[in-house]
Amino acid sequence: MALGKMSSRKILRLPSIIYIDFIRGTPLLVQILLFYYGIPGLISNVTGEAFRIDPILAGVIVCSINSGAYVAEIVRAGIKDSSLLAVIGVPELLKSGQLYVATTFASFPVYIGVALVYLVMTLTISRMINWLERRWGIVDKSK
Repeated sequence: MALGKMSSRKILRLPSIIYIDFIRGTPLLVQILLFYYGIPGLISNVTGEAFRIDPILAGVIVCSINSGAYVAEIVRAGIKDSSLLAVIGVPELLKSGQLYVATTFASFPVYIGVALVYLVMTLTISRMINWLERRWGIVDKSK
C-alpha cells in the first residue's frame, strides 16, 4: 500500500489512498462493528440467508486491515497523522449510532454513516493542518 500510494500511476495510487485514508480516518471500534455486524447484515439482506462470521476471525481480519493502513503510512512517510483526536467525539457519535441500530437493526448503513462522519472530520482536520504547515513554512522531510 505504501508503494501504491507513492506510485505515479492513478490505478495504483487511488485505491491505496482510499484504503489508507478510510482506515486511518475512522476509529477501530467503528471498523470492528461495521465488519462484524454491518457486512454480515448487508450480505443477509442481499442473499436472503443468515450470514455470520466468527468473532475471532472478524477480530483478526479487522485488526490486520487496520494495522496495515498504519504500517503503510509509517513506511511511506515515517510519521502518522494523529487521527485519534477524533476520540473526543467517539462516545457521542458512536453511542447515537448504536442506539439507532438497536431500534432499526440497520447496522450496515448506520456504521457506514458513522465511519463517514469520522472520515470527514479527520480528513478536514488533516487538510487544515497541512495548510497551516505550508503557510508557516513547516516542511515534512520524509515526503
